[in-house]
Amino acid sequence: MSHMNILILGAGEIGRAIAHILRNKSEISLQLWDKNSDRVPGQPSLSSLVSSCNIIFICVPSTAIRNAITSIKSELVPNCIIVALTKGIERETCKTTDKLIEELLPTTPYAILSGPMLAEELLQDSPGAALVGTRDIETYEHIATVFANTKLSVSHSKDPQSGALCGVLKNIYAVALGVVEATGDGANMRGMFFSKAINEMMRILRHCGAAPDVVCGVAGLGDLIATATSPYSRNRVVGEELGQGKKQQMESEGISALPCLPSLLGTHLDEFPLLHALYALVHENGTAAAITDAVRA
Repeated sequence: MSHMNILILGAGEIGRAIAHILRNKSEISLQLWDKNSDRVPGQPSLSSLVSSCNIIFICVPSTAIRNAITSIKSELVPNCIIVALTKGIERETCKTTDKLIEELLPTTPYAILSGPMLAEELLQDSPGAALVGTRDIETYEHIATVFANTKLSVSHSKDPQSGALCGVLKNIYAVALGVVEATGDGANMRGMFFSKAINEMMRILRHCGAAPDVVCGVAGLGDLIATATSPYSRNRVVGEELGQGKKQQMESEGISALPCLPSLLGTHLDEFPLLHALYALVHENGTAAAITDAVRA
């Protein structure tokens, strides 16, 4: 691709952050679109934008991704690349983003972007990193060209499922760390937590048939640390409130994904003590103490 027409679908924080990163690239024509037209005043019709795009970034929550894909499906041009930044799971079907794209767009080239990409920091010109999960090397090369000489460093994985699962799990474990942080037990406890969380994430990816080594890179450990320790993280704040015994006031991607754990892991859920304890705290009669006990075990 020489000149690229790029559409960012979803003008929330991450959509605006991607637009900010790419704002000065002369070889790109960039357009934001949002279902809330107040976010992008004067935006053209979605169909007119999609029909001329080489790459479409999907920057919507997991609750909206099916509708987002369905809304563009009929207008996609051949070889248009779909790049999904949604780090969640569809609650109704328990499908990760890669599986959802494959269901709805079975012949369309796509990639999953995962890694430490906090929108608030990208908007302040701080660096970030993304693992580009795609089976097609040409798709990766196009995406790498888009982000060349920007604040977002990219690397390649041939397994989009691994990045998608890491995106789900890092949100869940960020909630769990919030619970642990509410105890005020300090840095030793935090270090113990990350050790246990990464071990569980690797075993979960292996259980799901994904590549467990991805957990040790930016999509797993990198994104988990960024999300779990960031003051911007809704998942972390929700966890702290749970740890303080407060009634859950906010939703988050991590909380939204929890009901899908039995579907993902079946009868093996109790083999992952941190995950099982958080699930029990939110959906059964579990306690915050059970999570800290799992960290110490």
